[in-house]
Amino acid sequence: MSKDTIQVRIDRAQIWLIETIDGYAVERVHDINDVEYYREFATLTEALEGLYDQIRKELQLLPDVI
Repeated sequence: MSKDTIQVRIDRAQIWLIETIDGYAVERVHDINDVEYYREFATLTEALEGLYDQIRKELQLLPDVI
């Protein structure tokens, strides 16, 4: 059972960060190749930091716009 859920869409991938009742966090990813996987984190904050790093890496791959 979840306490809080955050959903993010990057390109065509969907990412859910789910905080469980006992305080842990689970990242559920459904990627553009229709592959689904999960990662566990100690806290929702830790999961958010990981997601932020992932988004930052994706943004660095974008071409510069003048």
